[in-house]
Amino acid sequence: MNLPTPRKHVGGKYELTERPRYPKSSGVFCFWSRPGKVIMKYVLDTTIFNRILDGRFSLATLPYASGFVATKIQLSELKATNDLDRRAKLLSTFSDVAPEIEHASFSFDTPGAGFDEGCWREDYYATELRTDLDAIKPRINNWQDALIAEVALCGRYCLATADKNLAKVAARHGIRVYLVET
Repeated sequence: MNLPTPRKHVGGKYELTERPRYPKSSGVFCFWSRPGKVIMKYVLDTTIFNRILDGRFSLATLPYASGFVATKIQLSELKATNDLDRRAKLLSTFSDVAPEIEHASFSFDTPGAGFDEGCWREDYYATELRTDLDAIKPRINNWQDALIAEVALCGRYCLATADKNLAKVAARHGIRVYLVET
């Protein structure tokens, strides 16, 4: 993926500067809000909340983070955790991070994307994402992962995940990805 060449504000105009380097990232793209200020919002995959709880990841390591986004799908996945103690801690972690809630595409039988939770999208990329995820490794939650990745694609956010298959498929579809390797 070609990264845009960042620009530096000098004397009322923007001049080209060197491309930034992003650690542990595949295809990160940034927006310049004002001279010298880079902003980027991250869609946090469910795996990120587990890593934060386990102390294996900190949101402070995300480059140029200006905010965090999640869907009701992640919240539903956290609520479905079997261990009651861990479920309570994960929900507490979710509320501590306090991400903005974006609506995933409407999907029957998908907690967090059903009636009054999902939205209608003109372009439905989730089907393509799920097909590619299933081609790598069929899993029950590939549909939820595809819907989460679609939010990153449609919102032009960066997807933060610890799932290598999801990261590979998302990057292939032009989604900016930050892969957490711990």
